[in-house]
Amino acid sequence: HLLISNQPFEWVITDETKTIQNFICYKAYYIETIDLGDEVKTNTHTVWFTPDLPFSYGPGDYYGLPGVILEANNMLGKYTYGASKIELNIENSKLESNIRKLQEISKEMTLDEFMEM
Repeated sequence: HLLISNQPFEWVITDETKTIQNFICYKAYYIETIDLGDEVKTNTHTVWFTPDLPFSYGPGDYYGLPGVILEANNMLGKYTYGASKIELNIENSKLESNIRKLQEISKEMTLDEFMEM
């Protein structure tokens, strides 16, 4: 199963990477067109997400990618969000149960396979 719904942006995923909080992250972006009537402006939203945390979460309206967004910015960095600490509570039985449920109904694939879909 592949469930992607309610995406705020149509992300373009690149193969550019960097490490954030010891996770390999991939760069994705979306160019928003803003029609002001007398002129049209664009705003590029740039995020870095890690498929190592395979959950579609991020700050604010930044979600919809195959991994947790650990850094995001827009308007040339005027607004920037970033993860300052990541703690995985592996003792939490509910989390373990949810991950197991996801694994049971999900098809595991590499990022390259995902990009070819």
